[in-house]
Amino acid sequence: MKKMDNIPFPPAKKPKVDYMWRDIGRRAAFYDLPRPKLPAAYPLKKFDRKNLVGILLKAQGKYLEYFEETYKVWFLQGLEAGSEKNLRKFLLKLSLNFDEILTGANEEEVLKQYDANTSEAQKLGIFGAPSYTTGKEVFWGDDRLEDATGFSEKA
Repeated sequence: MKKMDNIPFPPAKKPKVDYMWRDIGRRAAFYDLPRPKLPAAYPLKKFDRKNLVGILLKAQGKYLEYFEETYKVWFLQGLEAGSEKNLRKFLLKLSLNFDEILTGANEEEVLKQYDANTSEAQKLGIFGAPSYTTGKEVFWGDDRLEDATGFSEKA
């Protein structure tokens, strides 16, 4: 979404950013998860690197572990997703080599997949995360998952 210049909660809109973090805290409580440590870095400085590592680890069957752990480290320990400290902490836990993962995340195949994923998201009309699609319908936001799973094309 960086390519679309789409930061839904820009730092210049403090009330909106404050709301976002408050809402994330409410959703964490709803799911019985710890509340995020605030302030958390946002928007991410290493947005692309975070996603490229995710694509590489998905190919290795480790995406869900990556996704869960990188956000825990970001929200609970204050180490920004995609940052060297965040990645090192996560990769150490999985016994993966930081330098090898960064090299792999910048290989041509991963970069092409990132561009293809971005193009597909744009074609579907996705503009933020989390997003869900059912047919041609896009549902944005964690609180829309139930809407997406129960959606009928006839609605």
